[in-house]
Amino acid sequence: MGIKRNKSGAVFVLLALLLIPILGLASLVSDLAVAYTFKSRIKGAIDFAALAGVSQMEDVTQISSSKLAAVDYINNNLSVTIPGFTNISLGDPDLTIQGGIYDNMTMTFTFDETDPDANAISISYNYNVMTTFGSLFMLNNIPISQSVIAAKQVACEAAPN
Repeated sequence: MGIKRNKSGAVFVLLALLLIPILGLASLVSDLAVAYTFKSRIKGAIDFAALAGVSQMEDVTQISSSKLAAVDYINNNLSVTIPGFTNISLGDPDLTIQGGIYDNMTMTFTFDETDPDANAISISYNYNVMTTFGSLFMLNNIPISQSVIAAKQVACEAAPN
């Protein structure tokens, strides 16, 4: 017969070794969940901001007021739904708002803020979600990018995507 060994401490060693990657993955999942929540909030905000902006667009002379209405909507919405959100302005490098023409037949947007037939507004916004635990994996922020086009249309014409 051989010597009997006491293996009662092996479970604790395995648990200690496996606990590090399990907690790391749990923290990464937590950061990704926050980023996904922010992404859906940002998408909703810019969708409605585009609708608010295009609703202000009666003719080409009102594109600047349409842009301001869109920025106001983004600021009012995201300052409530994203903790620590800092208001943005038209000159912000992460925000692009353009007026132009949306062609329902080709489903394309053409930037042209001087055309009297301008009927659409395009908004693109980039946001970096700061991670809480992501620095463990050298992931300090998660970039989010959303864009939308809203167009006024005459009844019975095809709607933009």
